[in-house]
Amino acid sequence: MLINLLKNKKYLLACSYGPDSMALFKLLLNGGYDFAVAHVNYNMRGKASKEAALDLKRYTLENSIEFYELEVNGKHFTGNFQAKAREVRYSFFHKLSEKHKFAAILTGHHEDDHLETYLMQRESQKKLFYFGIRQEASYQGIKVIRPLLSFTKEEIMKFVKENDIPHEIDQTNLELNYLRNKIRHNIVNQLTKDERTKLLQELKEKNADIETMVSILSKMIVAKKVNLKKYSTLSTEKKEMLIYMLFAELDIHERYSSGTFNNIDNTINKKTASAMFKVYNNVYFVKAYQYFKLININNYNCYEITVSAPKHVKTVHFSADLTTLAAIEKFPISTYPLKITTASEDDVYEINDYKKKIKRMYVDMKMPRHLRLIWPIVKDKNGQVIFVPRYRFNYNITQKDIFIIKT
Repeated sequence: MLINLLKNKKYLLACSYGPDSMALFKLLLNGGYDFAVAHVNYNMRGKASKEAALDLKRYTLENSIEFYELEVNGKHFTGNFQAKAREVRYSFFHKLSEKHKFAAILTGHHEDDHLETYLMQRESQKKLFYFGIRQEASYQGIKVIRPLLSFTKEEIMKFVKENDIPHEIDQTNLELNYLRNKIRHNIVNQLTKDERTKLLQELKEKNADIETMVSILSKMIVAKKVNLKKYSTLSTEKKEMLIYMLFAELDIHERYSSGTFNNIDNTINKKTASAMFKVYNNVYFVKAYQYFKLININNYNCYEITVSAPKHVKTVHFSADLTTLAAIEKFPISTYPLKITTASEDDVYEINDYKKKIKRMYVDMKMPRHLRLIWPIVKDKNGQVIFVPRYRFNYNITQKDIFIIKT
């Protein structure tokens, strides 16, 4: 058995002390890879859990490998234990990866796990965008790699036995309380070689069909935006895939659900031209007249910049050249220091003795809601608004423009 990873990177091995992750441990040692080990003890088996953690720690120290352990009381988990346990351990792995700059998290998933997952997916009839387990995935921006995915459980157990690798068999994996265990023992373990090959081919073909669809739909995502008219021409299946792809780009694909899709699709189909709502944490859905997208709301915070003299101003949201003739005419020296800021609810702009609230101006301009959060306005030294850049969705930038705003 051989694995192929980069020798100039450091990895974090998620290790349960079961035969799969311990086989991967040995392969990493044999290959001379740089790695650390992380273990989560859920204390579900009392003394046996503690002994497994101690044996693993002893083995890592004997091989001069860094060891990190998280101990929790899994008996206090509510709801779906497996889902909660996964959430706890991946959160732990993620924190370690960010702190110690590991290149990726390594797990011991193998071909049998791949097939078990596929059979569970097929039985659930849930809308899916990938079948089985990915060789590489991500969790909150951290890469997850499964180097053993092409090896069978039988091959791994043979390797463990031949190399006398210490490990523990978790007896709960032999019980039939969980659906995965039932599928493992009653179906996957009973497959003939031909049946296994046929099932793997079926899985491969389904993922190939998905990859083809993704390739086509990816062309509809331009600058992270999707044109509303083009979206309306798609079948429901393709619409679902397209929305999922937007979620995947922001690494929140695990938060995608049919309910979330229906909420987004209903908002798109409403006559309301502009809309914005929270999807998950800091991610918001935005419908903006001609297009829709997902945004990170943390990128749309208010700001205030004081400018004491004409100069070039550059921020993540806009750039402004205040040294041009057009800018000097618009903002004479007598108006300095200027404040370039975002509009508040009470800010007004006076044009020819007519005052209008800036937030109302944004509505009239048909400015997308997320851009209203960061659109710059200019105030003079007395705090009076003296300039508001125009917004037009199809506006072409010219040399006369003082402000160039990223939309």
